[in-house]
Amino acid sequence: MVYKYVNAGLKSKAEAIKRMIDGEVFYFGKDKIFYSEDQQYTSPFIILGDKEARLGPSWSKYREWTIQVECSWYDNLSGGILCWVSNDENDENGWMEKIVLGHDKDFIYPFRTRTSRWKYARPMTKDEIAKYTIKE
Repeated sequence: MVYKYVNAGLKSKAEAIKRMIDGEVFYFGKDKIFYSEDQQYTSPFIILGDKEARLGPSWSKYREWTIQVECSWYDNLSGGILCWVSNDENDENGWMEKIVLGHDKDFIYPFRTRTSRWKYARPMTKDEIAKYTIKE
């Protein structure tokens, strides 16, 4: 799974508390913030980073807290990804290798390469890359 972090959109500490009690997990930098009734913690509101800490000082930064959301492989194409591309997903011989540089969801051919656009794309697997790489 690939994830990205987006602002949680918290409007108040009360909203943060309710969402945590309901099971949502937040992040502040590298720290994970959550609610737990586990007796091993000193407070039910936990912040875990390099070590367990009390949430106290982080409450004032709740507007900066983020949540983790699942994203697609094409949500972060910085530098490009080696892919199989095609305009006909059923044509087994119509797939070619290209570096996909961008994805524009509002286009009929959303996958952008250096010289063209494609309707379908999927990243090459490590095995496929190894198969088509020159062995020295």
